[in-house]
Amino acid sequence: MKETLTAPVKSEEKSSLSVLGNLVKAQALQAEINKMVYESIAESTEQAKQELKEYTNQSIKEIKKFIPLTDGEANRLKQAITSRAAVT
Repeated sequence: MKETLTAPVKSEEKSSLSVLGNLVKAQALQAEINKMVYESIAESTEQAKQELKEYTNQSIKEIKKFIPLTDGEANRLKQAITSRAAVT
């Protein structure tokens, strides 16, 4: 038995367009999700940086109470703490 190829009927065309439309909608939704995730990660990163900065400054103030440091020494200590935190 030999099959004959025919042009798609209207219902098949509608089905294909529907699938294509759903794919476009899904891609747009995925792009929105990706954007939200990126923004959330960026916000969390900035918040962590700020918390680290505040913690470092507070730690240096506490150290200065027990060990007198000049401003230059305090700055070097701050740089050491910050660079060490960036590695971990």
